[in-house]
Amino acid sequence: MMKPRIIPRVINPMTNIEKLSKVPFVMFNDLAVTFYCEFTRRNSESYGAFCITNELLREYGVTADELYNVALENLKTKSSPIVRSMFEIMAEDFGMPVPPEPSMDDIMYVISNEDKNFGSCQILNSDVMSKAAQKLGGDFYVIPSSIHELI
Repeated sequence: MMKPRIIPRVINPMTNIEKLSKVPFVMFNDLAVTFYCEFTRRNSESYGAFCITNELLREYGVTADELYNVALENLKTKSSPIVRSMFEIMAEDFGMPVPPEPSMDDIMYVISNEDKNFGSCQILNSDVMSKAAQKLGGDFYVIPSSIHELI
């Protein structure tokens, strides 16, 4: 029953040492992936999720790696990732004009999710990262700018 509701969140392990002592996590590069269980859906008027603790993990009899695999699958099948250029965001959210034909070298993209909450976990979504690489024509840098988005 809980399995379809398990979602990942990425945090900075250096600034969350105390939290990481109490929760299961998996390292992804230099980020810690923690796990939450949604108890209301993101599209509802109010959203709720609780952090899965080490105590809950022992009670359920699963490992952090098992949670990670479930969370990744849910991320790929249940999340709504968005990739927008910084120009699009500035135009849509702040009413600023978009340059007529910006160069690919001048474009920064923001990756998040549809509701712009905890969207930085899209860095774990290999499908999103592959599409970004195709769009950009190869390798690129990712800057986790907050828990909500990546640049």
